[in-house]
Amino acid sequence: MPVLSNITSVLSANGVLAGGIAAVFTVAGIAIAMTLHEFARAVVSVRMGDVTPRFQKRLTLNPLKHMEPIGFLLMLLFGYGWSKPAETNPAYYKDRRRGTLIAQITPTVFNIFVCALFCTGSRILTAFGGNQADAGNLIGLTQLFLLVVARCNLCLAIFNCIPVPPMDGARVLEQYLSAKHRIAFGSYEKIYQVVLLLLIFTSILQRVLDPIVNTVLKVLG
Repeated sequence: MPVLSNITSVLSANGVLAGGIAAVFTVAGIAIAMTLHEFARAVVSVRMGDVTPRFQKRLTLNPLKHMEPIGFLLMLLFGYGWSKPAETNPAYYKDRRRGTLIAQITPTVFNIFVCALFCTGSRILTAFGGNQADAGNLIGLTQLFLLVVARCNLCLAIFNCIPVPPMDGARVLEQYLSAKHRIAFGSYEKIYQVVLLLLIFTSILQRVLDPIVNTVLKVLG
């Protein structure tokens, strides 16, 4: 279920106010998730000697540097999308394969960490009487915002595990393919992307990924 619809259903009793809150929280949650995802990649790549992210000014928490329009809209409307990948150059790494794996896996791990952190914050607020369905309660609104950010981070993390370019899962898979198979895999990149978009538009992908997201959030929250 798209994050926007999920929030609106929680606040359904508040009418127009629910729509406004849902829109603001969802946009903010997606922006935060995408920014942290790509910022994490830029940081670890630079730490391993790569100067590319620094030259391309990706070592920043400015969301506009990390958000990709189509990926953002897809995440807003369908629940899953992608950010603008921070370019890295494995040639700078001491161990190219290891460095590439670290640069591609770290963003997803960091998103999951942020998700767990915000879910913990939500649990703490619950102990103080927080109610995410109460739009007129500051603690409740704060709790809802934490859960929205948590969900956006988790959705982005899980979606990026799919081995289809430009997702991180594809770059990880390539590290385990021979040169011949890597070329063959890359030659069908556009086809994979079209199929992935069809799965999103037909909600097939959501039916597969939503149960995973909901289960993880239930465990963490």
